[in-house]
Parts: sequence; structure tokens; C-alpha cells
Amino acid sequence: MIEFLRNKYIIIFEIIVLILSIIWFWNSREIEPIITFIGSISFLIASLGKLRNKNKNEVIERPDQKILHQNFLYDYIPGEVGISKIIEDFGQPRKITLETLDSENLCNEIIEYYVYEYKFSNAIVLFSTDTELGNIIAITLLPYCDEKYPIICRYSFVENEENMDIAEFKKSIITHMRNFENKMYSNWCYSAITSRYADYRPIMYLYFTYINYNYFEEADDLYLEKIESICVSTSSEIHPIIHFDKVLFS
Repeated sequence: MIEFLRNKYIIIFEIIVLILSIIWFWNSREIEPIITFIGSISFLIASLGKLRNKNKNEVIERPDQKILHQNFLYDYIPGEVGISKIIEDFGQPRKITLETLDSENLCNEIIEYYVYEYKFSNAIVLFSTDTELGNIIAITLLPYCDEKYPIICRYSFVENEENMDIAEFKKSIITHMRNFENKMYSNWCYSAITSRYADYRPIMYLYFTYINYNYFEEADDLYLEKIESICVSTSSEIHPIIHFDKVLFS
């Protein structure tokens, strides 16, 4: 700010000198005022150029946000990619947190894992990794309602592909259910079904958690309800749920 005012004062002073040199020449008709006039014009042009570049450099443009491809959930699969690949493709995350949970499968042993949060123009994504090798163990996706850049939901291979904006809880999701959970908080809630399609070799080791941001008492109540978020994971226990406020206030 001080530098900006200093440049302004210099320009005003040079304009005054320019006017005085014109008056001087008009009264004397000598060569000295012409020299002063030319020098003042040169300094004025240089100062204006410097001020223009200064203001241009002070404008910080908002970087273009990346857009997830519609096949994102098919191209990036937990267990087959590491966080280094994610950073290489999408840059640095907005936030990294260390999460813990008590494992029911491991006699209440505490599991630790990192969650890398990314925000795209058409979705929010959480990449969960182990704490040692940085392998991706879960990918949680919450898409925005973007008709121009939809993302395909992952079903079993017996279902037709659908975009996340129209994806629903199919009968196969309930049939292959491994876990149902519902949570009610002070300002949001969700219900989720975790399914495993063990009959389909390419995805038989993956767990698919389908999430709706409403509270349902039973898993069957979710039939044909909208799938609003999805987590693909190598673990039945690790499936981070994205807080619904992240899409409400984006």
C-alpha cells in the first residue's frame, strides 16, 4: 500500500513538472524547457508502466479446479494405486488427517490411517491410506449435482452403469449387504449399506459402501433411495463418510 501511494505521488509530481516545463517554454522560447519536457515525459511513461505492472502482479487469479472424469471410480481402485500417484495426478491435498478406529475384526485393536481430502469442481474425494507404505485402501466420493460432468457409480457387473446423480440403492446392493449402519448427529445424519460382490472376480476383494444423507431404520428402507455418496474400500471397516456440510456450503 505504501509503495502504491509512493508511485502515485511520483506520477503527480512528474505531471506538475511537465506542466511547468510547458509554461517555461511558452514564456522563454528556450531549449532548456524542451529538455525538461522530454525528460518529464520519459519518466512519466516509465512510472505509468511500472504502476500498471505492479497492479497486474497484485491480482491473484483463482486457479482452475480439476474435473474428475466420469470413469474415476473405475480408473482409481483401492489396492492398486498409491498416494504418490494421486499427488502426481491431482496435486497436493487440501487437508491431511490421521484417523483411528477400534477394529472389531482384530479384537478391538486400534487401526490408524491417513485421509487425504481433495476438492474438485464436480466432487469431493477422500483418499485413505495405510500409515506405512501410503497405499490407497479406500476412496470416498461425494459428487456435486453437475449435469455437465457426471461421475459413474460403481455397481456389481449385473447392474447397468448409472451416473451418480440418478444412482439408486438396487436390490443387488441389499442382497450382497455385509453391513448396515445409520447415524444421527445434531445437524446431519446418514444411512449406509456396505456390500461385497464376492461372485465377481475383478471386484471380489472390494467393499462398496453406498451412502444416503437421511436416517432410515432398516436397510430395506433404502431400496430405490438415492445414492448420494460412495466409498470403495479394501476393508469392511474403513469407509470414511464425508460430512454433508461439505457439499451444502461448497
